[in-house]
Amino acid sequence: MQPYAPPAAPYPGPPRNQGPSGRAPLGFELTEVLSGAWNVFARHWMALCTGLLVVGCLVGVPLMGLYVVGVLVAVAGSSAVASHGGPDPGTAMALAMLGLLAGAIPIIFLLTPIFAARLLRMSLTAVRGGTPAVGDLFRGETRYGAMLALMLLQGLLIGLGYLLFIVPGVILAIGLYFSAFLVVDQRMGAVDAMKASWELTRGRKGEVFGTVLVFGLVAAGCGLVPLVGHFVGYALMMLGMSIVYLRLMGEWAPVLPPPAPYPGAPYGGYPPPYGQQPPYGPAPGYGQPPQAPG
Repeated sequence: MQPYAPPAAPYPGPPRNQGPSGRAPLGFELTEVLSGAWNVFARHWMALCTGLLVVGCLVGVPLMGLYVVGVLVAVAGSSAVASHGGPDPGTAMALAMLGLLAGAIPIIFLLTPIFAARLLRMSLTAVRGGTPAVGDLFRGETRYGAMLALMLLQGLLIGLGYLLFIVPGVILAIGLYFSAFLVVDQRMGAVDAMKASWELTRGRKGEVFGTVLVFGLVAAGCGLVPLVGHFVGYALMMLGMSIVYLRLMGEWAPVLPPPAPYPGAPYGGYPPPYGQQPPYGPAPGYGQPPQAPG
């Protein structure tokens, strides 16, 4: 060892920040995300499942009313057509059902954003170690305008992607997956949230796709359980993807083990904003200078 050699960097500095959080993204393991989502669900299953049930009823009741009215109109129209010797009653019924579908889509688009933001906020509260409550559905911001615009823009872009031989649609769906989280958590507009989500998933779309796929299979399996299965499956998926969102934003979720610290990181590995600490670790110590001969 040369005691007077210029100091060398013993390890690289922290990675550059990505996304709006000002923190470097953290890695995540699928098994950790699964276990973390289950642990949170086990503690807050009542509030989460009840919240999903309430939202399902509030959105589903108008749809059921529209369905009943549509069926009655279709039956009455078919009977009138048959009595007057008009077209096939089956055709009239099909046209009525098509009109029913056309009416249901706007209702879904107009009602879903009211509660989507609050459901996501409940999920983020839970994975951050807080206590979600059913009452959270009826207080706080809805971010209605941004969420509605996001639903329309995302649906349009992903739909066009699927028309281009499916694969582009899948890539767009994964890259834009966390847009709603950013609208809720960072109070972004729809376009800015889509851009930020794309940046968050840059180079990690494969990991995100695998996580979404596994949680989708879990949700589908839970859906086989009558009555409650869908609520359990959707709650687990919402919690799991909330954990992934926090990791990509560089935020340590208390439900997971602390990330392994890179050298020099403060707070047990919690990455500071890039540029707020030296790019290299502490310089190695110098040896004692040689003594002059006496």
